[in-house]
Amino acid sequence: MDTKQYSRESERPEYVLRRAEFEESEDGTSSASDSEYAIHTQRAQRKSYSSRSRVVRGSHLVQKQVDLAELRRRQNGEMEHLSHEPSIKWRAKLFHREDVQDVDDLKHPIFVLLDDRPLDLSVDTTPSQPHPDAVAWKGGPVITIEVFVETDLMPHEIPEITNDPQTDQLALRTVSRRHLVVNSPFLAKGLREVVQYYPSFHSPTKTPGIPEPYAVLLHHFDAIEAMAGSPVSGTKCMSPHDDNQEESDLIEKHMQILLEFLRPIHEERIVKCEDYLSESTPRVAFDMIWYLLKPGIDVYIHIDGSPQAAVIRDVKRSGGPLSIVWGPETSDMWVISLWRLGTDGSRIRRSPITAFVSFYTGLREVKSLAVCPCAIWDAHDSGERRKDILRRSETLFRSLRQGNLLVDYNGPIEGSNEWYTGKLVIDHRKGQEEHGHDREQVHDYSDRFRDYDSILVNNDRSFKIRQDDQGWIFLQESRVHVPKRPSNEAVTHYRYERERLRPAPAVEVNDPNTDEINASVVDELTEHQLLLLCPQALAFALKHKQWIQISLDHVQESVPSNESISNLVIGEAELKTIQALSNRQNSKVKHWSADFIEGKGSGQIILLHGPPGVGKTYTVEAISEWLHRPLLALTVADIGTVETLVESELLKWFNLAEAWNAVLLVDEADIFLERRQNRDLARNGLVSAFLRRMEYFKGFLFLTTNRVGQIDDAFISRVHIAIGYPSLNEDARRQVWNGFFKKLVRDRAGKIQIAPDAKAWVLETAGETQLNGRDIRNALQTAITLAEFESEEDPDYDENLVTIVTKAHFQKVLDMCNRFRTYVTSIRREDERKRAQGRGDRNDYGRGTANEMEGLLDLSNTIAR
Repeated sequence: MDTKQYSRESERPEYVLRRAEFEESEDGTSSASDSEYAIHTQRAQRKSYSSRSRVVRGSHLVQKQVDLAELRRRQNGEMEHLSHEPSIKWRAKLFHREDVQDVDDLKHPIFVLLDDRPLDLSVDTTPSQPHPDAVAWKGGPVITIEVFVETDLMPHEIPEITNDPQTDQLALRTVSRRHLVVNSPFLAKGLREVVQYYPSFHSPTKTPGIPEPYAVLLHHFDAIEAMAGSPVSGTKCMSPHDDNQEESDLIEKHMQILLEFLRPIHEERIVKCEDYLSESTPRVAFDMIWYLLKPGIDVYIHIDGSPQAAVIRDVKRSGGPLSIVWGPETSDMWVISLWRLGTDGSRIRRSPITAFVSFYTGLREVKSLAVCPCAIWDAHDSGERRKDILRRSETLFRSLRQGNLLVDYNGPIEGSNEWYTGKLVIDHRKGQEEHGHDREQVHDYSDRFRDYDSILVNNDRSFKIRQDDQGWIFLQESRVHVPKRPSNEAVTHYRYERERLRPAPAVEVNDPNTDEINASVVDELTEHQLLLLCPQALAFALKHKQWIQISLDHVQESVPSNESISNLVIGEAELKTIQALSNRQNSKVKHWSADFIEGKGSGQIILLHGPPGVGKTYTVEAISEWLHRPLLALTVADIGTVETLVESELLKWFNLAEAWNAVLLVDEADIFLERRQNRDLARNGLVSAFLRRMEYFKGFLFLTTNRVGQIDDAFISRVHIAIGYPSLNEDARRQVWNGFFKKLVRDRAGKIQIAPDAKAWVLETAGETQLNGRDIRNALQTAITLAEFESEEDPDYDENLVTIVTKAHFQKVLDMCNRFRTYVTSIRREDERKRAQGRGDRNDYGRGTANEMEGLLDLSNTIAR
């Protein structure tokens, strides 16, 4: 077999496998025995039995004559020969290749060979397992270096290994990196005290041994060195017959043996790496990424363009000489497993994510990497990124504590190429009920971050917990539907798309990361917890009326505004009545209800009626801004017209409005309000369904209609107050024009300007047209568009110059509007007001009497008091 396909550094047609076992000698010093074995492979003698080939794992891959240990330097500097040759044994575990699917399968070999004879894989031997005394270490290697090897030859075809390596003919498939196996229970105990957070080291399902480059040991080199130089304090006896001091001495001695093995590696690789990292601009080589990203440290990563913080769990290399499997089919990159804090709306807990660092040559600045330690980046920007992350996390936590939060958003919709601008409601809990989200959990069997899995932010959980007879906790089922989007970025966030319901992962009760079910609600998070909060949230887009996933980097909290309500063209009595009813509904004080049935008639229902374009919908929008409450503006399209579905849709919208204390608007609700007729059973069903749900609604409901004359009598009796809007007169039109002019100055100052003579002309001629509020808005927008178009056609156009809207632009637009209205009236022979009166929809010529207006004003004052 051509071995160069496995090695990027050597063209030799052979593998050189190095084995080293370190153990304690009789005089108390440590000794090392090193042997090199060359396995020569020949293509002509290779045979392939892929279905029955073996995976061989052993401290001795081939048995050769063991060289005597070299001279060791004692601490006093004297050179002496070791008093004896250490007892070295080889070990091989054989597996069916098809049976090895993951790491757990390596724990159950077909048989184990353990002997001091030459290794002969054709012999099946069942050895007796050595059991060293609990305290009195009776020899054997303290640590062992092992290698995984895969061969294509069957056991009976492998010749017995002789002392001549050139005759050893094994058809190797792959050779993996080396592993360090800790044999001494005392050394293992000492390492458990040194290593505080290292999931790959603490996990009960970890790979046997510590894989090269022995990251967990080199990350704790200083602590190992300190423990090897002084007795371990506070350790308990592993046997009731021994004292602490004897055990401490053994731990120290075995730590010294481990330190002797690590010191050359540390001096050769780590010292140089530390020098690069201590520079004013820290740099790191690709091969040393594992040392830079120590498990447990905070790092910054980019996911979907948003910087966020996470904690390193594990770092593995895919491809290259330090990969799990070294072969030509693997790509060279670092796979970084991390976790951050996610939420289901009621509970915050850790959730896993994955990042990648692709191969590069030479040294690279650490802050340019896709995964950068927070300490290095914070030193670079004086903590500005950290402040931004903490600021956005405060917003998310506030929404979780309150249950929901009204915000302004101007940013991308996560998982799509769309952009959303407008108000939305952050409600992660309800978003998961409707939209769904993964609840993957982190299990690292470490107490350091145990509290991070038991953070309750409110009592309204979105999941239920049940425990079965086997002691497993299950969460409520959740539907997962997050758009899947491929990414070529160095950092990739794995998202999964599911097409069916599936239960969330089970949590074992004895898992040290499992929190107490009855954990208390927290009032605040620590700075570290805020730093790790996920920067995405589920929110309801009020304009689109759908759930979206947003980035909190583009969120601003919405603030109350009185500007819109000041621009309303409405009578004082009507406005004061609406404000009084709104304020009553906004109050947290429990008010008296006149209805004898509990929960019935406790909402506020206001009917706004009048011709088109007089400000009915704008009134509701202004009221919601004045109250600083979300506005759910529904149409027939949002509710539907199928009788069997209308009631369930209304229930969904009513529940959202009650949960968010929102202002609910059913715009152009004519189809639900029209009087019932015997010949139209379908319409009768819609009206009845709407009546049933409306009567038990506890929120603030506005209904708008242009056809008040067609309303069913049952609705009239359920409306708390009905407010009519007359057609706009000359003064009202001037008020509407001025309101739009002020908004233009506020929004586009320095970009668009209305010429003074144009503004004066528009206000003077306001009484000559029959424009409503919507017509005025459209006319202004069209005039601005004409002015911008003419400016861009100018050869001397400069985008930095102010666009002037002149009198001529308004004249063109208003002339077209008047000509169109005259044409339509000539066809129908009546204007819109007469047509509405003829159909019995409304009477735009009618006006309320002075006594009626005074009575309405008195009513509003009474409600306000």
